Amino acid sequence: SSDVCSSDLAYVTRTLREFVSESPDVLSGELNRAYARDGFASQYTSQTRAWGTSIPAMQDHLRTLQANVESAGDWRVLLELPLYRLRRRIDFLVLTRSTVVVIELKVGAQTFTSTDERQVEEYALDLRDFHAGSDGVAILPCLWATEADHGQAYTRLSVGVNPVHRIGKQGLAPLLQHVANIEAALPTQVAEDWESAPYRPVPTVIQAATTLFAD
Repeated sequence: SSDVCSSDLAYVTRTLREFVSESPDVLSGELNRAYARDGFASQYTSQTRAWGTSIPAMQDHLRTLQANVESAGDWRVLLELPLYRLRRRIDFLVLTRSTVVVIELKVGAQTFTSTDERQVEEYALDLRDFHAGSDGVAILPCLWATEADHGQAYTRLSVGVNPVHRIGKQGLAPLLQHVANIEAALPTQVAEDWESAPYRPVPTVIQAATTLFAD
């Protein structure tokens, strides 16, 4: 497969400082135009409604984070990052100093399901295996149910894919602040060129054999 790069493909990419100060209408407009450009007409209306609700919530959480962790303003925020091998998109991704935080957003959800947890874990594994910038760094998959009362305590980080973290309605800012506090012990940092690092969605042996015989 030919290499593709994250920065060219995420529908929205900003520093955290820029993201929290941007108008939600501007961000929603970028997402809407990207959906229309890529021909996702069936997703356009439902995703527009979902982002219209979730972007202000994201900004509120990230403003709280920035007020408590000044260096977080330099972190990167990406929305709708494609994973071509899976034919899916990561809703929300935060690049901290040493951690790639992968967030699957379930707007209005009050509970966490094992299916949704497996989905975000698969996203994290895909980045680890096929995205050059994610090799050898901490990857934290998170499931954010925006109406859930409680999430899950998280106490440590390690290089590679960490266990899925559950985020409730009030949990995003505290989680990211905790990441900022504990990630200094990690041996590697997320490279500045993470967004331009190649993503090589190479098929598995089984997938390649299936395609070969199908043809």
